[in-house]
This record gives sequence, structure tokens and C-alpha cells, in this order.
Amino acid sequence: MKKTMLALLAAALCAFALLGAIAEGETVIMNIPYTQFYAAELDLPADYQVDAVTSATEKNYKNPALVGGSYSIEIEDGTHAIEGVSFPVYVADAALLEGEGFAEVADAETLAVSGDYSYYIPESAPEYYKELTVDGDVIAFGAVQNLPEAEVEGVTPVLDEVKGRRGDYKIDLEGFDFETDGAENIVYAVVVRTADAAYPLRHLENIFTGNELAINAGSSKLIKGVNPAMPRNYEDIVGQTITEIDYYTSQGYYAFPADIELPGDLDNKGYVLMNIPYDKFYEAEVTDASTLDAVSSATLMKTRTGALSGGSYHVAPEGSDISGVIYPVYVDDLAALADLGGVEITDESSVEITVTNRSEETTTAYEGSAALFEAPSYSWYVMQEGSLPKQYKKLDMDALTFSTINKKDKALEAAAAWVYDKHADLVIAVSGAEEKLDETDVSGIVLIADDSTAVGLKHIENIWRKYQMGFSLDSAAYAALKGKTITGIRYITQGANYIIDVDLPVAEDELLTRLNGSYIELFPEFARDEYKDYWMECIKAYVDDDETAEAYYTALTQTYMGTLKGQAAIDAYGENPEGMLFDCYFENGLAKLTVSGNVISGEDAEGNELFRHAYEYVGDRTVSFFGEELDSQLHLYKTEDADAGDFTYFAFADDTPGETQHIEYRYGASEENLANYSEGEYAYWLASGILDGYRESMIQDCIRLFVDENVGGQGD
Repeated sequence: MKKTMLALLAAALCAFALLGAIAEGETVIMNIPYTQFYAAELDLPADYQVDAVTSATEKNYKNPALVGGSYSIEIEDGTHAIEGVSFPVYVADAALLEGEGFAEVADAETLAVSGDYSYYIPESAPEYYKELTVDGDVIAFGAVQNLPEAEVEGVTPVLDEVKGRRGDYKIDLEGFDFETDGAENIVYAVVVRTADAAYPLRHLENIFTGNELAINAGSSKLIKGVNPAMPRNYEDIVGQTITEIDYYTSQGYYAFPADIELPGDLDNKGYVLMNIPYDKFYEAEVTDASTLDAVSSATLMKTRTGALSGGSYHVAPEGSDISGVIYPVYVDDLAALADLGGVEITDESSVEITVTNRSEETTTAYEGSAALFEAPSYSWYVMQEGSLPKQYKKLDMDALTFSTINKKDKALEAAAAWVYDKHADLVIAVSGAEEKLDETDVSGIVLIADDSTAVGLKHIENIWRKYQMGFSLDSAAYAALKGKTITGIRYITQGANYIIDVDLPVAEDELLTRLNGSYIELFPEFARDEYKDYWMECIKAYVDDDETAEAYYTALTQTYMGTLKGQAAIDAYGENPEGMLFDCYFENGLAKLTVSGNVISGEDAEGNELFRHAYEYVGDRTVSFFGEELDSQLHLYKTEDADAGDFTYFAFADDTPGETQHIEYRYGASEENLANYSEGEYAYWLASGILDGYRESMIQDCIRLFVDENVGGQGD
């Protein structure tokens, strides 16, 4: 039906009203295809095309930290093509936007998923812009105007990876702290320059996380986060030297000088899983790796059990030692690896290992890359595209050294404490890290001290089932850490490195070191009903009749649960020594005692901290009882903290959880009579403790020892 003049006039007025929001000489934010954005910056030939980037996953094209400053369109279900740059555009004449292809949208969020030449009108526009021109059906944009030059001092572009997960070349701008967020901090475009050419880069495939770039020249077929790339823009960059890298950002224009030689012969470079001896693996990670040799094994089983030693490898088939770590490595010359003495492991490789643990025989087949578990040092498995490593070490073939791991550590919220375990003199237990570590092998652990000393740990000898680690008093690890405080536990895996902040003092004093742990009162645990049968079993090894055994049981559990000490005990037992009861409880409101290095602390029954102080060894004091000196000593420690009060002195007997499964000690405000069991304010009192959370086997060992000493006559 033919429109009336009124209808035509109304339509014109509506169009005028829509355009009326754009005043003459105003700036909009417009979607500019990559080719047209870069054309005026690089003087590109008329037939030059900068390809769009196809995102493989929805989360990437929607992530402003990765693609902020760009726009994308859906080309099929779930797949988006990143087409170009959303950039301020100066429009000298509003009528220019009446042309075909321009479309106004409501806001920046809508613009990010709209097509070429879509635009929105910002409340306030930046001072920098490109100017729009339209000549017939040719849309063009001028060079960027008014973008201030930014400071580039202190930034060093470096080649970080070759043939990695991001493509053939990955470049890091060290010292460039530009954090993209897609809002205030935006990277619109980047140009990489050589002496003879300039290469425009695109979001996601080439530009990501602000200070990281990548270029695929055609050798890499799979790139993280994007569908198969179109490398035609970069094919001739192979073997050239990058001399400058230019950034167009919301904060300014950066022209970074560079001197990066891009390697050629990409087909002979790549990533392998490699068997690295412990000293070589840790050399770049710790203070001194010279003592980190192979771990010997007497049982020949744990070294060959993947569940116990996962992340490691062994050379000898019989399992006499653990030789080192299996880890991803970048290699400049794959063909030269055989010269190192290893063998190539392929997808066809396989090794069967039979072990007997706890009387149960198990045979496991290790196939493909897993066969590295039992292979010579420097054996390797070539990693294929699609499974390239997130992090790795670089091998210097000439020096036979391995670099530090290329990725930064990630903070991990977890707890760590000194505990007792029969595996070692000093043992740390980690809790709360299961979510990150349960499903991955631990390649290594580094303990970091407050003076930056870093100590590497080895499987089985130092690391047990991921969450416990420790070392002996005669180890190089203890020598390096004693007297210091461990402030960080660094977990190294093939996928990520995690750092846990801790506060674990390492005492120079060996006794305090052996006492590391938290303790509760021993005798109330001794008297628990569930242990009576075991008491009787141990007692009956020395007596024949039930009545005598019962009397011993009562005496051994009740004689040390007195409630008197000091002068009150002296008065009571001086007239009736046969009725003497020793008080072996914790006194002064103490319910739990914790020794952590040279720091001793205590809690009351509600878990409130009563005290926490650092203590120093004072000397040994000979024990006296009823005027006689005994053939035993208490080891005296003192804090200089003025507010310590009744916890100023601690005096420990020789007992440790590792040797006698319990501890015996005294504490008080005065040293006087601290080693006298029958005189003074501490008379008839000797606190006895067992590890909080003890295993049943520990208290059984303690009961057996107590019976052997007091019934069997095996005590001193």
C-alpha cells in the first residue's frame, strides 16, 4: 500500500529523532574490523586482511580480562568470531551514520556482541579517537589521534616459549604491570615490528592478560582457547628479530624497544616429559641442590609403588632407589636428546611392575608416557599438540642445566603444623590442600625459610602421600633450616605451583625438635575403659593371677593421678608415705601444650590461648627425690618474656614421643626446686602428656613400656 505524505514525514521525523542524539562533531564507541583498525596505523596494502579469531569456548570470548576492547559475533552455536576492536570514533557529520551497515546499540555490553560498525553513545568519551570517513560504500578510519605516549622504561620484552600451548612464539613483557580488566584497563591493539615488517595482533590468539603475547607462524596447529588459527599474517616472521612492540591501550600508547631473535627450524623444537635427577631438578629452585641425590630403599617396594612415589621415577628395576622427578621440559633440539643417555618413551612403551605391600601382591602396567616411571635418567616422551604443558623447565643442552619453572606460584590457603610421625625426627602435616592436590602427583616440595633459604624434599624419604613431609636431625635439610622459621611450603606439580604461608620455627635444640607436637594429659587417657584389656594383657605377662593383675592395674593408673602438689602434698605424704600419689596432671589451667620449634604455647580446656613464648636452653638439672640425686636430669628452658608468669621455665625429661611415646615435664615461675620431686612448690608433681590425636598403637606402646618398667622391673 502506498504511504501517505504524513506517514513519510513521520518516518523522516523519527529518523531525525534517532540521529538527534549524535551532535555534529561528537565521539561514539564503534566496532571496527581488525583490518580497518590497523590500516591507517600500518599503511597496509589494499588487499591485506587481518583475520578474525574464532573462540573455542564461550568463557573466553566473554572474559574481559582476555578480550576486553574487542567485539565478537556468533557464527554458529557456541562459537564466536572475534572480529575487531571497539574504539572511540569521531563522527564529524551525523549523517554519515545514516549509511548502510551502521547500527546504534544501547551500551557497551551490547556492543561487545554486535556486528561491524555498530556503535553506542557514551556519557563521556575519551579524548583519543579515530575519525570516520565514508566515501560511497567505502568506510574508513584514520590513524589514532590524541593517545598520549606512555612510559616504557623498566620493561623488557622476552621470548618465553617456543611451540607452546599459545602457538609458535610466546612473548612476555617483563616489568609491564598492565592488568587488563576490560573496563578501565583495555588493550585495543598491539603491533610487533621487525626491521622490515610490522605485524598486527589480535585478541585471544595473540593478545592475552595484558603483558603476554603469542604468534602462530604456522607450525603449531592447536592453540589454547581458540579454534585452529589462520597464520597467514605471520608466516614470514620465522627467524626474524623483533625490534619493537607497540601497545594501543586506554592508558596510552607504548612503544617498547625489543631485541628478540625468533628461532627458525621450529619442527626440531618442542616439549617432552623427562626423567630429571633430583639435584638437576632442584638446582634452580633451592639454595643448595648438591646433597639431593637419589633416595635409597631397603624394602624395594615403596619406590616402585606409584601411589606412594607418584611424580618420581626410578632407574633400577628392582627399586633400590628413587632417582628423581618426571617433569615437562622445553627442548631446543629434540634430535640431540639421545646424547644425554636416556631412551625415548613412546605411546607403544610399556612396563609392568609387581610389588608386595602389606602382604598383598599387585601388578601395574605403566604404558605410554607413564613408562617413564621405570626408565633411565634423561629418558623422554615427546608431548603432542593438545597436551602441551602449562608449565615446564627449559633445558640448556650444553650445560646440562634446567631453568626455574616458567610459571609463578599460586597462593594456597591451607594449614600446616609440626606433628609426630615415626618416619622422621621433624614432621610437618598439611591440611586443607586436598582440593588442589588430591588429583595430581606432587613433583617436588620446597621449604622456604625466613632468610630465603630454600630446601628441596624427595619422595618417600621426605614426602609421604603428599600431605606429610619431614627430615631427620642428621640431614642436610635440618642443617640448613635449624634456628630459622619455615615461612612457606611450595608444592610443585606438573600443572601448577602452590605456595602455602606457614609459621613453623625450627629449633636449634634437638630435644625441642623431637618434642614438636601438641600434647594432652596422659593418665586420663591411660584410665579409659577401652584400654583396660590391653593393660591386663601386658600385666599378665609378668603375673599369674587375676587379683594381682587387677591390683597392679589400679596402682599404675591411679597412683599418678593425685591432686596435691607443693606444700600441701608434703604435709599429706610426710606422715603417710605409703599413701603417696603423684600429680601428673597439667596445672595452672593448662589443657593442651604445644611445642613448635623453640616456641612453646598452651591452651585451656575451652581452646583459649594461655601463653605463647620463645624459649632458650638454660642447662641440665639433676633430679633429686627425698634428698637423693637420681641418675636422671631435667633439661631446663627459659623465656625472657616478662609476662610469662607460671610459664617462665619449662623442664623436660628425656622422654619423647618417638622413643617412649609420651613426655614428662614441669613448668613454673621459678627455677628453684624445679628438679626436686619431693621439696618446694613443685613437690610430687610431674606433668605427663601424650600427643593430641594419638594413634591407638602409640598409647598401647606407652602402656607396654609403663608395665615393663614398673611390673617387669625393666626400668632404671
